[in-house]
Amino acid sequence: MTTDARKTRIYLLTCLLAIGVCLSACAGLQQKTSEERLLSRARSYWAAVAAGDYVSAYQYEEVSKTGAQPISAYVRKAGLIYKSAEVTGAKIEGDRATVDVKIGYIIPAMGSHVFNTDAKDVWVVIDGDWYHHAEGIMKDLKRIESGEKR
Repeated sequence: MTTDARKTRIYLLTCLLAIGVCLSACAGLQQKTSEERLLSRARSYWAAVAAGDYVSAYQYEEVSKTGAQPISAYVRKAGLIYKSAEVTGAKIEGDRATVDVKIGYIIPAMGSHVFNTDAKDVWVVIDGDWYHHAEGIMKDLKRIESGEKR
């Protein structure tokens, strides 16, 4: 191989390496913010819940990460039947967040009427990712069951 061919090859390899470094840096700039990650996970979670897909919803639950409740017990839980859910916003305070959700649900003992409510849903960070924490929604469900209006 001639000296000119070697120089050309080294030049091309250097350019390819530089392009790779630039692309990696640009990809890092496009990482989602904590709020974007939270909203994405909350929307996926509530879409699964509204579809009755508790197997998919379980992966977003804090209990799936902590092992506090096995999936077999989680999918058997009874209660409201969720018909719709729309995540409308979030407020992050450190490793906890409150997600605003508009929920349409049916209370099986009361027929097929769809009730609508606004809920405050609590999420927590575990190992760098957001997980649904039942605390907030459970307070709202108790409020709903008691007939209290928001």
